[in-house]
Amino acid sequence: MEEEQNNQISFLDITIKKNQKGLSFEVHRKPTTTDIIIPNDSCHPNEHKTAAIRYYHNRLDTYRLTPQNRKKEKETIRQILANNKYDAHPIEMLHKKRRQNHNVQNKHGRSLHTLVKKPDLSLNYSRTQT
Repeated sequence: MEEEQNNQISFLDITIKKNQKGLSFEVHRKPTTTDIIIPNDSCHPNEHKTAAIRYYHNRLDTYRLTPQNRKKEKETIRQILANNKYDAHPIEMLHKKRRQNHNVQNKHGRSLHTLVKKPDLSLNYSRTQT
């Protein structure tokens, strides 16, 4: 079990810090983490090559990072892309387009992500007597 140290604790891929204003969050990477993803010049399908990039950008969109921590994470992502032979400009355009699509609203004023029906994941079982 991990314990809080210096008013912070890391859980999965996020570090939670306590301060005077409340809680702040930043992306946590273990010291052994490398910046290796599937290189751009590999023969893998594009969906495989861009999976990690989509994941990194998804974290930026969903985690409540402070502006300072968001900027730090963007720089880390840019460095990972550069180290793996990706051009950061098209990735930035992809990120902007994704954010625009996320904010698009339909004629009823609801965002598109609220229109997608989520699958029913409830478990149904019957109990039999023997």
